[in-house]
Amino acid sequence: MTPWPSADSPTVPSRRANHPRRCQPSDDRAAIAIIAGEPGIGKTRLVHELLTTMPAETVALVGQAEPGSLSRPYEVLLDAIDGHPEVDKEQLAALTDAERSPVERLHTGLAILADLIGDSPAVIFFEDLHWADSESAALFERIADQHGPRLLIGTYRPDEVTRRQPVAGLLARMERRHAVTHVRLNRLTPAQTAALLAAATGAPAPLRAATALHHRTGGNPFFLEELLRALPGYDLEALVEQPLPWSLADVLRRQVDDLDPISHRIVEAATVLGHRIPFDLLADVTGASEDELIAVLRNLVTRGVLVESGEDEFAFRHALVREAIGDQMLSRQRRRLHEAALDALLSGGASDPAMVAHHARGAGRYEDMIAAARRGTARYLSIGSAYQALQLAEMGLDEVPDDTDLLAAAARAAWLAGLLDDALRYGRRWRDLAGSTTDRAESLYLLVRIAWESRATDEMRALTHDIGTLIAQLPPGADQARAMTAIAQSAYLRDDLDAALLWSDRALALADEFDLPAVRLAALLEKGATLSERPQTAADGREILSALVDEAEKAGEWVLAARALNALVHGEPPTSPAEHAETLERMRVNAERAGFESLAVATYFQGRARLALRAGDLCAAIAALKEGREQDRSYRRRGRWADYHGGFLAGLYLEAGELDQVEQPWRSNEQTHDLISAALHIGLPAHRLDQMATAHSTPTYGTPTGHSSTPSSQRRAASTPRHWPATCPSPRPTSSRRRPAPPYASAPPAVCSRTTGARRPPSRWKRPRPCWPSGVAGGWPSSPRSAPNWAWRRSTRRPPSPARPP
Repeated sequence: MTPWPSADSPTVPSRRANHPRRCQPSDDRAAIAIIAGEPGIGKTRLVHELLTTMPAETVALVGQAEPGSLSRPYEVLLDAIDGHPEVDKEQLAALTDAERSPVERLHTGLAILADLIGDSPAVIFFEDLHWADSESAALFERIADQHGPRLLIGTYRPDEVTRRQPVAGLLARMERRHAVTHVRLNRLTPAQTAALLAAATGAPAPLRAATALHHRTGGNPFFLEELLRALPGYDLEALVEQPLPWSLADVLRRQVDDLDPISHRIVEAATVLGHRIPFDLLADVTGASEDELIAVLRNLVTRGVLVESGEDEFAFRHALVREAIGDQMLSRQRRRLHEAALDALLSGGASDPAMVAHHARGAGRYEDMIAAARRGTARYLSIGSAYQALQLAEMGLDEVPDDTDLLAAAARAAWLAGLLDDALRYGRRWRDLAGSTTDRAESLYLLVRIAWESRATDEMRALTHDIGTLIAQLPPGADQARAMTAIAQSAYLRDDLDAALLWSDRALALADEFDLPAVRLAALLEKGATLSERPQTAADGREILSALVDEAEKAGEWVLAARALNALVHGEPPTSPAEHAETLERMRVNAERAGFESLAVATYFQGRARLALRAGDLCAAIAALKEGREQDRSYRRRGRWADYHGGFLAGLYLEAGELDQVEQPWRSNEQTHDLISAALHIGLPAHRLDQMATAHSTPTYGTPTGHSSTPSSQRRAASTPRHWPATCPSPRPTSSRRRPAPPYASAPPAVCSRTTGARRPPSRWKRPRPCWPSGVAGGWPSSPRSAPNWAWRRSTRRPPSPARPP
């Protein structure tokens, strides 16, 4: 495992929204920062990282309060000056002399600090103020009144502050008398957890492993770090299933070790109930009276073991506490509690199939579990919870691995969640076990899409051939119409627009003949998207897509609605920025309803970047792509989702003239050669194109890290033109398939200057435009595969997306 990175590392998850501005010591009164957060959230780490950035002449004094410090006056100051032999021994004796008056001892403490600091800038850090004695709290307040270049920092745990503790009054007085920077550190988000895992292991984290570890640790950085440190040698996917290290489990169980027997019995029952603990279900399982249960739960909430997560619903504050308690229970004990919970749920007509499936599996009642898994998977898919649907489908498949309904749901859910490997595995098994032509047609329809997103072109062709064979064997009807729609989709994705129109029209004819509304909507999507590719039919295509959106939303076909909106927003742009933004947001809402991860996140941020470009704001475009990339960069992706934003971001950096920023996005992208087309598109001068083409054949800009150089990639690199003519004799021609700029983008986009903050016109509006390479004069050729680096050309024309998957 690689050494733990510093907070300044670009791979460390940023929580800047929760962090203070960096408080540098001022020349007048002390600057004050109060940092709050639960244990293990990173309060101490944040301050220590700040200290590493301070100038060498800065004096740093760090003192920590300990449990029981309330009875030891000036405990925090004594800890801070420990190890400083220059402290006057007489002053130290006076500080600890209980016979002296409180005022005298306070002034002695201030004098000790003044002697240590002198006129130097200083950072004074009082850690864990919730345990601090009243004298240390008073000293903290008086330091805040001092003048000079000082930064005073205090940390505390809000859940451990009561009115009887000195810190409660201290916080109120500081707020009234001083300008205080308050910081509340929250738990890591799933994306930040993935970034931390990537930083710790030196490689992107598998999405499922990162998600599971996030749920297991609750996004607490300390718990996550302890798991990584205690179990070296395990990859992240194996780490998910490993038991807690004894040291961490012991720390967690201390929170409940001193509970009375009744409370202990109730907390053990709560452990078995799961992440959500309904009050009524807990009462049924434990047999406790309402008053008794309220008293116990109030105590557990006060201790910080549980939190009230909703009306009459509780949850463990830390999932690992639940895990540590559950590990000590007997298997028979857990099974009896699961049986009691399952009986209570079934007798009450439970509406949560996931909870029923959880307890049915724990009770060993597998028929109930499989039935609940089927119901729950369908329900979660219908509300856009794709990842939860996948987990429930897999629970059922553990018992019935050949169930085609569960395989179909698992394949769809994994695809929507962006888990292409899982989607491909389940989709292939669904196809192989399909007992009806309907199932086979549906499975092939999905597999074509998965193959496209996985960049498996050969498999895509083979699947399309299989669909064609199937159509010949099917009678006219729903199955044949669905299969025709699948071929139309495949043809569209492969730029065979004539075939796409032919097959979509055939599917529409059958849909009208046999009254197949779902097939009709799918075929209309393929037809509308295909027509919108050609200038002479683009208006007709947009009209079809616009009408389709409303119909699909009314029918609850959120995937189709999102794909249609994506085609609209990335085709010929809307007439106004407001309409453009509204369409983009509507696409995101529909994608989120479907649980369509790629459209809801990656494609959405590319849409925002293109909206900013069309409005003439290159800085905002770069910011949008960086935000989208930040949410996704630490996950291990494959196919078209591997660093989805890398090539586009590299092109924007080129246009901004920030060549020092270009290399990393370029090298991380799967198709590094596409940058040449990016440079050509934005009008870099010929000698820079020459340099980039030459550099591409060297190790510096060769195969990206972690990817082997395949023969196909070598052929693509070799086909890149090495020399370009210096200038074009006429303005760059417009391809018959390029979209015109929107009417509101009349001005050239402004370029950010990261050093001065100034805005300057971009280079492409000043430099002579390079000529198109041989074979492209007069526009991009009609066949995209005859154009150099056509993948980038497509992504700059409009982002490859699930309307046409990237």
